[in-house]
Amino acid sequence: MRMDNDMAELIQHEYDHLDGILATMRAIGNKSFVMKKHRCLNYRPV
Repeated sequence: MRMDNDMAELIQHEYDHLDGILATMRAIGNKSFVMKKHRCLNYRPV
């Protein structure tokens, strides 16, 4: 099975949990932990 982008990252992240690997163990540098901005199309402020 081949996946791309966010879904691939999510599946790898969850699979790593099963093997006891934390995200911090895979970090290459400080930029590994920069948050991505996501745009929610259904978001309406209250």
